[in-house]
Amino acid sequence: MALEHVDEFYVVATTGALYIFRENGTVYNYLSLGGISDIAINGDALLVTLVSQDFPNVRAFSFPALQPLWSFEPQMDVFDMSLIWTKRQTRSWRAKAVPEGFGVASGYTFYLLSRSGELLGNFTADSDIWDFPEDGDYYLATQEGALYVVGGDFRLKEKLNLCEAYELIDRVSNTSLGVFPRSIWEVNSHVAVCEDGTVHFLNGGNPVRVRTYTSNQLYSYYYQARRETGYGMQMFRNLKLVEDGNLSVVYTPEKLSVFDGSRLSWEEDESVAAVDIYDGKVYVLSVSRLGLETLKEYNATDGELLGKVEVKGLSCSGGDRKILAGENILVVSACEIKLLDSSGKLLWYLPISNKAGFIENGDFRVFFTDTEKMRREGMEFYSLFAMQGGRVLWRYSLPSDMAKKGHLSDVHIIGNNTVVATYSADGDDRLVVIWRNGTSLVLNGTDRFYAGVLDRYLLNASIMTFVENYSFSQLDNIPEEFKYGVDLDPDRWGEGNVLLWLEILRRLPVSVEAMEGIRDALNNLENYRMDRRIFGVDPCAFNGDGYQDLLVTGDSYFLVRDGLTLEEIFFKDSQSWRYRDNRLNRQYLSNFTADWFTDGGGAVCIDDSNGDGMGELFLTGRNGNVTMLFSNKGNYSVRWRGYYKNLKSDWVVELGDIDGDGVSDVVLSTWVQDRPDNIFFISSRDARVRYAFTPNQYFFRPSVDDIDGDGVNESILAYENDGAVLVVFSPSYKFEYTEFREFWETWNSYGKVMPAEIVPDMDGDGYKEIVVGVYRRWGDPGMLLLFFSGKDQELIKQVFVEGREEELSPEEWRLIPDIRRFGNLLAFVVPGWGVEGKLGVYNLDSQRVEAYVNHGAREVVDYGKDAVMIGSSGEVFWLDLGAFPSPQVSVEGPVVHVTSDPDYYTSIYVDSGLAASGRDESFDMRLSNGEHEVIVSLADEEGLQKLFVHHIRTFTSSDLGVLNVIVLVLAAGYIVFKVRAKWK
Repeated sequence: MALEHVDEFYVVATTGALYIFRENGTVYNYLSLGGISDIAINGDALLVTLVSQDFPNVRAFSFPALQPLWSFEPQMDVFDMSLIWTKRQTRSWRAKAVPEGFGVASGYTFYLLSRSGELLGNFTADSDIWDFPEDGDYYLATQEGALYVVGGDFRLKEKLNLCEAYELIDRVSNTSLGVFPRSIWEVNSHVAVCEDGTVHFLNGGNPVRVRTYTSNQLYSYYYQARRETGYGMQMFRNLKLVEDGNLSVVYTPEKLSVFDGSRLSWEEDESVAAVDIYDGKVYVLSVSRLGLETLKEYNATDGELLGKVEVKGLSCSGGDRKILAGENILVVSACEIKLLDSSGKLLWYLPISNKAGFIENGDFRVFFTDTEKMRREGMEFYSLFAMQGGRVLWRYSLPSDMAKKGHLSDVHIIGNNTVVATYSADGDDRLVVIWRNGTSLVLNGTDRFYAGVLDRYLLNASIMTFVENYSFSQLDNIPEEFKYGVDLDPDRWGEGNVLLWLEILRRLPVSVEAMEGIRDALNNLENYRMDRRIFGVDPCAFNGDGYQDLLVTGDSYFLVRDGLTLEEIFFKDSQSWRYRDNRLNRQYLSNFTADWFTDGGGAVCIDDSNGDGMGELFLTGRNGNVTMLFSNKGNYSVRWRGYYKNLKSDWVVELGDIDGDGVSDVVLSTWVQDRPDNIFFISSRDARVRYAFTPNQYFFRPSVDDIDGDGVNESILAYENDGAVLVVFSPSYKFEYTEFREFWETWNSYGKVMPAEIVPDMDGDGYKEIVVGVYRRWGDPGMLLLFFSGKDQELIKQVFVEGREEELSPEEWRLIPDIRRFGNLLAFVVPGWGVEGKLGVYNLDSQRVEAYVNHGAREVVDYGKDAVMIGSSGEVFWLDLGAFPSPQVSVEGPVVHVTSDPDYYTSIYVDSGLAASGRDESFDMRLSNGEHEVIVSLADEEGLQKLFVHHIRTFTSSDLGVLNVIVLVLAAGYIVFKVRAKWK
């Protein structure tokens, strides 16, 4: 992660992307690049270094336009698996702007490049170079713990061995297992920081230890590593350094140490995530275990705490963090980029959270950024973007003032691709509406503030001013018959009374009926107020105009907003007394209440099932009642009622048609003390329970495909209850699989467990089959596809996608996060350590893996006819396997010749072993005689890799000799036969 502030721009480089912001928070430019290690800006040129090794990993772009300028490919000779020396690109770690252009540390070599990409000079050390400050000479910090001082002519002037190596002693035999050099991670003109926890002073003085490791920690780490500490290891950059003039700040996750030259000025033991120095102040960002951030400001000279502020941000407990201090303070984490003013006030932010979800309407798809909290406590996100036809239509981030108080918790598509998200803020909830052109509007769940027509009066300031100062006893002294105009006879009431009462009524700002209604409302004001909480939002074709409308459930009421105009077109309130007992509202009793909605709860809309063009309704009540209503041109009647004890009435979800009866079905939940909730999949047509289970967590794909040919699609359910359970079911079919019990490891890493798919008939019995993906939990990598007969549910085939073929031990394997079929292709997530891994594509016809996407994959979805991968860092990838050129393979005797495209990285495997690789146009390989399988892999810069399989036969010179002997023998036999024939 790297940050820069240049002129009016902030530049942020994360591991997967480069962002350029204006100071007001507007995204000026963006570039997706995997594996960014550092950036440097020199005038109108920006240099990016990458850790990837297949394509040039030093790249220059114009700044701020980010147009490609040039690239550089640092290489060194390595001894490869084929026991030959070959050139291999090195990982590039560090980039800095220098007067001549740019300095780059890549592998063992420091390079000096001009701004136009010309190599001006280089120096090679004996190990990886991590850092290189410059003051006329270059100071190269290396992995071997030595500091190389190199002159401007690239000649070594001095080599200082600073970091103490570690000797690993076997605790049983007491013999040395090896000596491990330890890195200098960073260096400036005053100090160098070492992996062993010490700070060394370049101008003299004894080193200071700021981090101490126990002998057990060191033994455990280096015994497991068995190699020099490097990229991706636990101790990688365990000490970090920030400088400003003569001041150096060295920090670890647990401690902060400030040096003035070679003198330790002050220290602070505290949680440290990121540090920067500006204007004589040290800014320290701390993060709690729950991901809450605190920004502290210290006097750089004496360590006095000048200020402390809690920073409102997205929950993000993992990943790196960095801050850039100035007049304002830029804070970057794995979840968001945000700018604070000097008091800690949030000025703007951009969520970059690393889990992406989506919803769709045809080829219109909306993606939202997830947070860790989403998987534990429900949906919580702060930004959205929409795509159609592979093009981004708009991006939306929740305004910072709203983000301080709440978050987005749900999102739907209605009308003409209008997006509606639910904003949740401790009872002050809202609807965020985003139209197709990206413009947005924030609405209340309901336009009504008070029940019925009370808004007309209770929100009128002049009326309420009169009412507040009015004595209602004047009205109470007027007889009811006179007050309401039934009997105005002065002979009966007396002329004086009549004149008095008429004057009292004349002075009222509203009718007497309205005054009495206002008094009724004021006596129960809170009960008349419409609660701002939004319990649920559900899209459906409610009014029959062909567009999706929006059903909103609040506290004791629900309403429908038109999908095109967003106006309220239907409203029902379960609190009928608010209309029956109040004079103003009585006229609305029949419109706003119904005898089938009397105890609040939830509501969802079921698409039209009886042909009247109007949506049906499914209601859940707080007393446990559930009601299915069918519409007759908007007039609703009860089709059936049911009862569920301990029903969670505010939670009901429409599933789609899972039983093939033409009516969308629903899922309900009931709570049980000290146990997970019971989940019920209910038929909306006849109230039957189609499936019931008690999960700690579950994932569901409704109506996937028809296995048994009965015309009803089966659904796929994966859940956890004392172990993983996988079920494929319909009313007349059930497949249950519990062989692989581990569930939480996959869920914790990916937030999803959906490891099964339905594929075409493979054994000719007329039933489609079920495929389940599993992968190895530990040890060597392994990925396996298990194909089960849809008819007898027996295992009919297993395919080892990765790893060696072996006996399956279920406790060593777990279910994969996701798998989907696209025609004859199966796309599936191949997990790695943590959330790393990739996406695999298996061809059902050729029965081979056809492609990989070499990015951390979380989910795969269909986008029309295309497959789209959702990356574990929030990326969205389109899988276009047809875009690759086909490599040519030919055979001449014992030599196999492969012609490829140098724009792709080519890897050639012969009989499962890597034979050649690189970005060359042609490859020649001499093979032994016989049949061989040659797999040519092409990979592009985006990480998409396609495999081409060829079966060949080679002939060596010995084969030709044998053939020649055979030919000679046959020829000799022919001659003998002819001679004999002649003599006869």
